[in-house]
Amino acid sequence: MESFAGKLRLLACEGHETAASPARSGSTIPGTGDLMTTLTNLASRVAESSFFRGPPPTSPRVLLGLMHRTPQATPEEMKGIIMETTEAVSETRSVAVTRVAHAQLEAVWRALMAPAGAQALLGTGGQLGNKGESWKAEDGTYGITRSFHPKEQIRFSWHAAEGAPATLVDLRMRAVDDGTELTLVHSNLPEDADLEALRSRWETTLENLIAAA
Repeated sequence: MESFAGKLRLLACEGHETAASPARSGSTIPGTGDLMTTLTNLASRVAESSFFRGPPPTSPRVLLGLMHRTPQATPEEMKGIIMETTEAVSETRSVAVTRVAHAQLEAVWRALMAPAGAQALLGTGGQLGNKGESWKAEDGTYGITRSFHPKEQIRFSWHAAEGAPATLVDLRMRAVDDGTELTLVHSNLPEDADLEALRSRWETTLENLIAAA
């Protein structure tokens, strides 16, 4: 099986050939050759190092895909982009909480959409919005709604405070024999995250949401 590092080098070399060939790209972007060489070397070092605590990302295009959207970035800027992206996709720490509400799915969703339900999830002052809309609670936590599927799922980014790294909160619900099962997963947590405190927070969140339903 081809190694992850080999795939990264292959993708970077393909980009280098495309940038250097007028017949394929129409023109050569100044500095692109040097940038792709930097990317090739950096991708190899990242993939072959001990940076990944678990299996590396399945698609190396996650690391190199941003090149197409930032063609004017300097090599140093691209190093930062690649390292930030690698850190985000390699994070594995998470907490998960599951509860069953003795209420129908429609009632639970309706409670979540009410102001009290939204604040139970996000914190006092937090308001749920559609995909792409931001939210902020009085305790300083904030984020952006990433996914919004009525009666199925809500996913949003969650920052513990101003300037804190982005983490992900995913709330899913489904009808079961006893009512509605709610599962909340908080993932992409940094090494210094207090997992027990977060688990307690989300347990209280689901219990308050169930009470509101």
